[in-house]
Amino acid sequence: MTVNQNPEQIARDTIDRKLIESGFAVQDRKHIDWKVSPGIAVREYPTDVGPADYVLFVDRVPVGVIEAKKEEYGEKTNLDIFWLKDKSLADLDNLPDPDVLANEIVENIEAALESFREIADIVNGNGNGKQ
Repeated sequence: MTVNQNPEQIARDTIDRKLIESGFAVQDRKHIDWKVSPGIAVREYPTDVGPADYVLFVDRVPVGVIEAKKEEYGEKTNLDIFWLKDKSLADLDNLPDPDVLANEIVENIEAALESFREIADIVNGNGNGKQ
């Protein structure tokens, strides 16, 4: 965190850190690199109603939107997280809860990262990739 940040900058740093800890690569909308990670959080992503603070993508598919709002009183940040429904699903009313989806996303990203680490070990000549 940098000195003299306004509350919005402090909130963005906090959100970025939490997204990174959750396995998302955080990127600006003008510099998206889809190869960095299966999970990407894009800042200020354009939508039909204006830019979203963050749009969450998994394998290039938008799965959620995060909007940070300042609370009425105090300096805390209130996060509104919207999970996007897949219109191709037959029964949209019986989707898992957002926390279940979030946990599944994290598990999938962690598994993908482990696979990438194994490939990197093989490429770098560090054995068979298993640690």
